[in-house]
Amino acid sequence: MRISKKFAFLLVIIAGIAFYLAVFSFNSHTRNGQFSPDSMNYVDVAKNIATGKGIAQSTLGFNQAYLFDGNSKIPAPFTSQAPLYPLLIAQLGRIGFSFKDAALLIPAAAYGAILLLAFLLSRNLYGKRTALLSLAFLLFYYPLTLISRSAWSESVAAVFLLLSFYLLVRSCQFAGIRAIVTSALFSGLSAGLVFSTRYALFPLIFIGILFLARELRDSRLRLAALFSYITGALLPIVLVLVHNLFSAGYLMPPILPSNRSWPENAVDAIAATFGNYYGKEGWEIQAEIAVALIAVSVIVLTVQRRTRELAIVFVRQRHYLLTLWFLVFSVFMVYQRTVQHFDRLETRLLFPAGIVLILLIAALLVKAVDPWVKSSAVFQVILVLAILVASVQQVQITKDEPVMNVSAQLAKSDRFNWVADHTTNSDLIVGDDTIDITFFYGRTASVSFSDYPFTVHLTYENLKGFTDNNCNSYQHIYIVLRNYHSWPLDRQLYLFGQFITDVRESRLDAYPGIVLVIHLRDSDVFEVACKAEI
Repeated sequence: MRISKKFAFLLVIIAGIAFYLAVFSFNSHTRNGQFSPDSMNYVDVAKNIATGKGIAQSTLGFNQAYLFDGNSKIPAPFTSQAPLYPLLIAQLGRIGFSFKDAALLIPAAAYGAILLLAFLLSRNLYGKRTALLSLAFLLFYYPLTLISRSAWSESVAAVFLLLSFYLLVRSCQFAGIRAIVTSALFSGLSAGLVFSTRYALFPLIFIGILFLARELRDSRLRLAALFSYITGALLPIVLVLVHNLFSAGYLMPPILPSNRSWPENAVDAIAATFGNYYGKEGWEIQAEIAVALIAVSVIVLTVQRRTRELAIVFVRQRHYLLTLWFLVFSVFMVYQRTVQHFDRLETRLLFPAGIVLILLIAALLVKAVDPWVKSSAVFQVILVLAILVASVQQVQITKDEPVMNVSAQLAKSDRFNWVADHTTNSDLIVGDDTIDITFFYGRTASVSFSDYPFTVHLTYENLKGFTDNNCNSYQHIYIVLRNYHSWPLDRQLYLFGQFITDVRESRLDAYPGIVLVIHLRDSDVFEVACKAEI
């Protein structure tokens, strides 16, 4: 049987990307995978789900703006972030995967789905040449490779984001009402799953509503599709909100006010999108290349008096869907960061807009070279070379990067060594961001606070109210604080408040029941006496 050139090319692409993703996933598990504090909490929540404790976290206070009170319980409701990613980890954990491996496997698998959906969406909107070039660009898009080797939820959210876009576009291309309504339903469901993965992406729902309302001219079709889309979106959204309400008493978690102005946040967003792709892979100039490609394409189209092609790329036909999302999400994130405090806007937080920008850049570049490059063959060659180079890069990481040795890293820390040698699961550890103790040592309970304005300052009364109510649950209650003695006192006071600053400086006279245990090189340890012992 003779194989066509088209089918042979498809086999080469599939085999090449499969090899690339396999090595990429291997590297993320053994060499350059990342676990941030959020990642550690996702894993902990997944363990609690798998063991029947519900969607809950073992580290009380972590990511909770207003911390805890005397009536708080461990494990605590997990509402600070959306639950879908830890739910997926839990499912893999139930079938035999370690929870840590599952947390890295899901983003790597999502990477493959992102590449496929980006290709399909780009081909549908702009054609085959743009789809091929988009795929080549995404193989080297640093924010995508970063989130795909990190135990974060962004990659899963991106899968449902692109799927929702693709189904939205398809719903406006079908002829029959059944096909249109079905596609709209699953597009809405995907949009709802985006919210169930990352709260911040909820503007997608309104983008979908606007798109269907504009594109479907027949009023009967429009109403049916909108009803279907909204119904699909509400299914997962309502489940998440009901869980939050019944487990924690609110629909959405409270967040403290922001400490940055909107001009500062706007600058952060621009830098994250157009100049902040720096990473260890050696592609330090790719953001500048992206800006250069946009500039050169615009100049070429202007010189050739083909500026209407710009409108075709960004706003005409159904292409405005991507442009609108890029703008709305970017502005929304600047607004949110201006009124609420969370991490500064950087590549990870702006990734849902950035990945769409890559597709727009590819479409713009194809339009710019259209008079000279009509065939898809050139872009096929570019994609094959991109897969080859990306694969070689991953093989080089396997060869050059040392295998991660977590035990050796932990052994360097006096804080970890003391916890491992002097405490058990019968003890309770209180400290600044103690999620790492839960993660590395499998502790089923700890108490955590973060620096202000992520959380309010922990007070002595607040702590004693909780520990006194839980005296009988633990053999010892320790406060383990990282060593910040070199920091200016006013900075410590701003970040941690009077109580923690005093304790860290061993000024304990005003705090009966708190006793110094030991000074370590990187931390200080104190014991909290129960009410009956004072």
